[in-house]
Amino acid sequence: MPSPSSYTLPPTVGYATPSGPPSGGHIPPSGPPSGGYSPPPGPPSGYTSPSGGYTPPPGLPPNDYTPPPGPPSGGYTPPPGPPSGGYAPPQGLPSSGYIPPLQKNVGHKKALLIGINYFSQQAELKGCINDVANLKKFLIEVYGFQESNMVILTDDQKDPTRIPTKTNILAAMKWLVQDAQPGDSLFFHYSGHGSQEKDSSGDEYDGNDETIVPVDYSQNGQITDDVMHETMVKPLQAGVKFFSIFDSCHSGSALDLPYTYSTRGMIKAPKELVDSKKELMSAGMALLSGNKKQLMSFVKQKAPTIMKTGKNLMSKSSKADVIMLSGCKDEQTSADAYEEGRSTGAMSFAFIKTMSANRNITYQQLLNNIRDVLASKYTQKPQLSTSHPINMNSPFIM
Repeated sequence: MPSPSSYTLPPTVGYATPSGPPSGGHIPPSGPPSGGYSPPPGPPSGYTSPSGGYTPPPGLPPNDYTPPPGPPSGGYTPPPGPPSGGYAPPQGLPSSGYIPPLQKNVGHKKALLIGINYFSQQAELKGCINDVANLKKFLIEVYGFQESNMVILTDDQKDPTRIPTKTNILAAMKWLVQDAQPGDSLFFHYSGHGSQEKDSSGDEYDGNDETIVPVDYSQNGQITDDVMHETMVKPLQAGVKFFSIFDSCHSGSALDLPYTYSTRGMIKAPKELVDSKKELMSAGMALLSGNKKQLMSFVKQKAPTIMKTGKNLMSKSSKADVIMLSGCKDEQTSADAYEEGRSTGAMSFAFIKTMSANRNITYQQLLNNIRDVLASKYTQKPQLSTSHPINMNSPFIM
């Protein structure tokens, strides 16, 4: 959807009884032991001996035989196993210790769904209100959300408090996260225009804030990623689950979450840092050749980028489980599409289609399958980003 401005065990070491006496076997003595022989106690009460009387079984160990030491007193206790559900560190994550599993939903569920068609405006869209209706039905029927715990903002409603103006959107965002407790599951969906504005806080690599566009943007302005992060992410405590979908242009970092994952389940470095690594190698080779100026120039130019990365990791991370699916990269547009006989946002359509086909899916599979749905017709590349490192092989939870 083009922006309004441009519109484009370990194996158990248990105890096993030895198979027999020491190597070589036991040969019972031909006569009774010195000091006389006392026959063993008779058979159990009620036992009828076979013809010929009772004969002790062959191969009994000698009287001085002691079996090898058994397991530790109190029995064998295996070492602690992995966390419930299994833990496999995702490929490519930095070696920084244990990554806690994502919290399962055991509390309340709330949802905020926003769809804006911009009726009678220059860049009118067709599928955004349909997206909200489809997501609402999906959440209720598949994941047990209650309509009474949903706020729906669309620009076809008569109630003025349900029109997606800037004031109403910000109020609804605050409602969504208000009083959220560990175990609660929050869902946010936005379908409408997305755009960019000049970065006002210095946290963007490309110099632009990503935005969503309220229906009254021309009078009251847009809502930036900085504001959305401050409103919906920052208030959340550990144990709260917040899942969001942005079906809009320029939405790759719409919540300013610091970790973005590749389709292989690895954290992606910002493009600017990847470029910096190549330039550092080049500067290092130049230094070996006696050219100090190139290295000094690299340090001067790239130090702000490296410092910005560290600052963002510290200020934008959250212990809450915040996960965002966006319709495209920051520099891309997201399509207002026509699928299965209805107008729809391409990202919203791909999410519902993927989840309807397989609810038992991991986050990595979710990202890949959504991309596969879109790849045949659209150039946009959906992104998955998080507030802290996660195991992408974990099952999707909502």
